[in-house]
Amino acid sequence: MKGPEPREIAFSLVAVSMSLGTSMHVIRYAGRNHSHAYGQNLLWQQGNVYLMDNHRAAAWCWAQVVTPGEDYAIFHIDRHSDLLNLNELFQIAPPIETLSIERYLAEDYQANPTLRSLLFRWDNYMPIFIRQRERHLKAFNYVWHNVGDKPWFKEKACEKQAYDLPSNLAYWLDLGGPWIVNLDLDFFFAEGSGGGIFRMYSDDYIIKVAEALKEANAAGHIKCLTIAISPEMCGGWDSGLRALDVFSSAFGLALPPL
Repeated sequence: MKGPEPREIAFSLVAVSMSLGTSMHVIRYAGRNHSHAYGQNLLWQQGNVYLMDNHRAAAWCWAQVVTPGEDYAIFHIDRHSDLLNLNELFQIAPPIETLSIERYLAEDYQANPTLRSLLFRWDNYMPIFIRQRERHLKAFNYVWHNVGDKPWFKEKACEKQAYDLPSNLAYWLDLGGPWIVNLDLDFFFAEGSGGGIFRMYSDDYIIKVAEALKEANAAGHIKCLTIAISPEMCGGWDSGLRALDVFSSAFGLALPPL
């Protein structure tokens, strides 16, 4: 008898985890290794929250909870826009909801005559997802450091300001939706003139953002929350995990040993 396909297994694991509120490593944790554009050392889930080192896995997570043809909205909190707009990739990308996590991370293409490259990377995962479901995207709110491409779907996009985030985030998530919230911890960091990276927002700021997300999640406004550590953009794993600890304590995540 033929067994279940890998994607069916993945869906069943996700369903059990979300219904019981348990946590699990979706892929085997590889440790505090280099992430950058393509590396994926961590993908962990608790309920409707997914934690990863590299944001490239986020689109797969969204495809587990937002079905094709379902309306959705995105709230993107990130130093970067993650909206690299490459038409040739949109044309060759398979429907994300058909992929197991293993195939998603390994999917590649012929970048040039002598090089094959991984398809999903840290700056194109979101536009590929949106292009496949653009008709059903109802809103795109974003707060960033003005780094990267701006949304091409201007009529649906609304830029928010960082100083408004702690006080208004829960209110914004009460409007419209259901929301995918896409948080990169590098939003809380900046690069100095000498090249070093430092945390630019206080513990209090991070706590207020986490509490707003916790409130919105408890109210049922968040379909999926994806959190990226992006260690290279946070000055390394140690500083990224310190910010994550502050966030997780306020939000209520029971983190695994990292």
